[in-house]
Amino acid sequence: MKKLAYIAALGAMLGLGSCDDLDQYPTVEVSSDKVYASLESSVGVLAQCYMSFVTTGNGANDLSIGGEALLRSLFNLQEGTTDAIAYTWLSGDKLDYLTYNNWDANDQWCKYVWYRCYVTITSCNDFIKNASGSSDADMQNMVYEARFLRALSLSYILDLFGKGVIPTEDHAIGDANLPEKSGKEIYDYITSELEEIAPLMSSTVAYPRATKGAAYALLSRIYLNSKVYAGVEDYDKCVTAAENCEKEGYVLESKDDYWKLFGADNHKHAGAGKEIIFAFYVDADYCMTWGATTGIICGFAPNTGVINDLLGIASGWSSLRANKAFTDLFSETDDLRSTYWWNGNGDWSQLVSIEDEPTQGWISTKFNNNLDDGTGDVRDANTTCSADEPILRLAEVKLNKAEALYRQGKTGDAKAVFDEIRNRVGATTNYTLDDDFILAERGRELAYELVRRTDLVRFNKFGGDVNYNWEFKGGAASGKNFEAFRNVFPIPSDELAANSNLTQNAGY
Repeated sequence: MKKLAYIAALGAMLGLGSCDDLDQYPTVEVSSDKVYASLESSVGVLAQCYMSFVTTGNGANDLSIGGEALLRSLFNLQEGTTDAIAYTWLSGDKLDYLTYNNWDANDQWCKYVWYRCYVTITSCNDFIKNASGSSDADMQNMVYEARFLRALSLSYILDLFGKGVIPTEDHAIGDANLPEKSGKEIYDYITSELEEIAPLMSSTVAYPRATKGAAYALLSRIYLNSKVYAGVEDYDKCVTAAENCEKEGYVLESKDDYWKLFGADNHKHAGAGKEIIFAFYVDADYCMTWGATTGIICGFAPNTGVINDLLGIASGWSSLRANKAFTDLFSETDDLRSTYWWNGNGDWSQLVSIEDEPTQGWISTKFNNNLDDGTGDVRDANTTCSADEPILRLAEVKLNKAEALYRQGKTGDAKAVFDEIRNRVGATTNYTLDDDFILAERGRELAYELVRRTDLVRFNKFGGDVNYNWEFKGGAASGKNFEAFRNVFPIPSDELAANSNLTQNAGY
């Protein structure tokens, strides 16, 4: 169990003294010059920037946009539209449009992601604007952290929508008429921001704060997708960013402790000298949410004692199953990752043949609510989970580097990196290095870490006339192609009405 509230944790990491009632959200009832007058009073504002990824409110109040937190919404767009997930709460959670790949500009989940990313950006901009003038070194590093969080939020806009607006600290809060920026313009802005702040960021601030390694890790991901985002091939920059991240001293977890990366104590496996570089903080006591990893762990679990005990929870939701097309990637028996599935000892079919059916499909046990000693962090039937959601992990950085090397024709160097990832989990290194292997390997290693759709798009396996199907893709039981324009999501109709400078993505 994590003992500190998130806001208290940030204060403790900065070496600040304690204050009363740390479990309360920060409320601001004084002018900004007073709020940002000291490091102590600024911590709560920065905490809001961090917590906005996993909570439905941003501090005491947000813009009242309703809906789910960003992390759960990201999961639905990044995993729920792909081969990785079969939902059993289709109509109840309005997920049928995502599952059948026929969403439109009024889809609620698209709206949640768009607005919550920009709410986070607004909070970051306020912090950057008001704290940048400080001569205090700790305060300046917090500004770099806010700039990182802003870049991360914009990277989701770029990846999912292909274009948008770029609010900065120089714009008035709530300006609804910002100019539209193309994918190339957003790509250039994010990469230039990260390249500028990465060398300046701290390598030593304590988890869950963003470090120099996090900036380089995010750069490696964005550069890997440069052809999709901006029509350029910055694979050399991807390799450089990945290697700069590796120089920060992160290490892959051992095979025996691999499962701990996704459990309730995974904060102990993050930070300097560990594998998790940056994660969205989740805590069953102080940062409670039905989204985040709670949605993954309880979502996969049926309400049976065996699986509940296995996952360290009191009860499950039976809302998620894995498609056979995805579990087929995990056929190698010696690969540790192939053991992170449960099929009820024959009671569960691999094949999801009926929509909205909780008795079909395999269950993922990758994310769990177990402590490092193997006991479950179980409270009661209504509690939430404590596993943080890894957003940037050394394994992904290495996979990014390996793929970029492969794209540059450096197959020997690429294979050496892939072998390192596979040796860690006991998988064979006897394989054919090609596009199909790389996509499958990323699926095995990064399952449910919010990159599956991104990977499918990059490998031309998502929208368009592609040769890859999964159950109910495109609304057909055995799967069928859907339109290529759906490689990006629509700009929410509400936003088009509010900002006349924005145009809808083609096809919608």
